[in-house]
Amino acid sequence: MRNLVLLLLCCGWVHAQKPKYQDDVHLKEIPKHNLSLDLGIQQPLGRYGNLALSGTTIGIGGSTYFNKHWGITGGLKLANNVSALTNVNNNERFDDWQQINVSLGGVYSHTLNRFQIDIFLRGGISFIDLDDSNDFSTTSDSIGPFTSELFLISENSKDTAVLLESGVRFNYYFRRSVQLFFSPQFSTTLNNPLLFKQTVNQDQNVLTPQESMNISNLILSVGIKIALTPQYSNGNYRVDE
Repeated sequence: MRNLVLLLLCCGWVHAQKPKYQDDVHLKEIPKHNLSLDLGIQQPLGRYGNLALSGTTIGIGGSTYFNKHWGITGGLKLANNVSALTNVNNNERFDDWQQINVSLGGVYSHTLNRFQIDIFLRGGISFIDLDDSNDFSTTSDSIGPFTSELFLISENSKDTAVLLESGVRFNYYFRRSVQLFFSPQFSTTLNNPLLFKQTVNQDQNVLTPQESMNISNLILSVGIKIALTPQYSNGNYRVDE
């Protein structure tokens, strides 16, 4: 009888030593290969806000992890801003600003139970769709009491630019292989691809020297992240019941 009691106590002690989340690997580790899809809105920043209004984005991305914290990530994003520029001859608004952004970089992740945070920084190239005409203008009252207009010189502007993207992604495990997320992001070109001139007080025909600007946006997006395989960064595999 005494031996039976000791055996039962030993079995109970061994069971008590099992990790609390032994079967829930996804609450401790990072899926090794992931695919993400997101939709968002973007707001132009800086001087670019004189040429563009808010717009939308749609993106697809992927990530591969070396361990439970660090990995590489890439993305493809289609973005547009509503144009704030109108034709000086007929006052019609031009087509939206369009960008195709391709980027690659690093990602750091931290997991806490069902929540995961991703911080990423990527560099790449932006393909910019510019109208062939340079008869653009937008009225601005930023020059004191004077009226000013910005004229984009599209023929001398660049249709490609160096790109920098950064952001934070707040994820929640909806299922073991599926996360829902909210993500604030920052996107900007680095080599001032847009060239323009500005007139101040048209009665005196004051024309400022040529200037250049970057395309910068603050992006707020929501999306879904899916584990492509059942493998985790530590080599374990998910067991779906």
